[in-house]
Amino acid sequence: MRICFVTNGVVTRHATMKRAIGLAPTLRDKGHEVAIVIAGESDNRDATAHLGGVMLKEFAGVDGRSAVRAQKESLVAGGSYDVVHICGLGWRNALRPKRCNCGVAVMDHVEIESTLLATSPFRRWLQARLEAWSLETYDAHVGASRYLVAWLRRHLFRKRLRKPLLWLSYANDYSEAKAPGALVSEIRERYAPRKLVVYFGNFYREYGFWQLLRSAQALQQRRDDFTLVLAGRGPEQAAGEAFVREHGLAKHVVFAGYLTGSNALGHLQAAQACVVPLADTETDWARSPGKLYNCMNSGRPVVTAPVGEARDCFTSPEFFYEPTAPEGMTAAVARALDAGADWRPNYRVDLHSWDKRAEKWLNWVESIPRAQRH
Repeated sequence: MRICFVTNGVVTRHATMKRAIGLAPTLRDKGHEVAIVIAGESDNRDATAHLGGVMLKEFAGVDGRSAVRAQKESLVAGGSYDVVHICGLGWRNALRPKRCNCGVAVMDHVEIESTLLATSPFRRWLQARLEAWSLETYDAHVGASRYLVAWLRRHLFRKRLRKPLLWLSYANDYSEAKAPGALVSEIRERYAPRKLVVYFGNFYREYGFWQLLRSAQALQQRRDDFTLVLAGRGPEQAAGEAFVREHGLAKHVVFAGYLTGSNALGHLQAAQACVVPLADTETDWARSPGKLYNCMNSGRPVVTAPVGEARDCFTSPEFFYEPTAPEGMTAAVARALDAGADWRPNYRVDLHSWDKRAEKWLNWVESIPRAQRH
């Protein structure tokens, strides 16, 4: 089978790209011809350097949504692919199947942008129009969360449309990988004698960034044995750094920048605990945070809320917090800091590899009746 993934943006800012990068190696190893349409940026080239045998089709970062979309359609059409899988619905990624010269056009929905309250009402209205258009336009749909699949099914039913649907959450980017022991020891020593608490992700208000800082502020008033490492970047960073200075949190909060590869894995394996903030909003119920699965590489407690995919990942609720409780995250992090060396994970890493996700995706694609194809 000839398969093409279409991505958008830069991997250090757009998690949707990890879907293509994660699925491609397994599909390649199973004998399929795989290509990825990707922006010609240095971060993207670094992230795909290990994908030998996968064709990378680069598009230029030109101005204008229509120009970017046209470039992508041209790159896809020249390959006559059996399956085109579009990673994330957006104006630059809303390829028109009839211009793609493909057998099956799949749209991968990773969030419901029309519910993002941080954006203007006009933009939410535009996104709702795009979402409705996508339901009618694409041959099949993937939802990154159970909530999204239910949302897609409901809206397809209202439109009297019957389209194949697949629930396919994100996965562990570092499955079965280990950081060098010397690196893990060096990271632990860097923060000693304090215990390391790690957050991976971009610094957005709606991703719980300020909740993390306020939780660290509350916690440092009770104990002195932790450092929260914020691994990422984003628009809230400057204000966050000012907050840390203003409240004397420099010993307890460190901005580490965007971490990748063995450096990211080393921080995970050196950590006493990880934090994945989630809120009880439609936006977070619809998301499938990849960092939730990556944090399982730590083998240590993962502090999060029972929202969306997080509810399914853990066999006990000991490090869940109630999203609406002001002290919920602070108390959960304190419990995680006190978990002893004999604590055993309340999750299974082996269930969340990209290999397993790829097998599920492939079985689904191969089952789509030809009558469903545009």
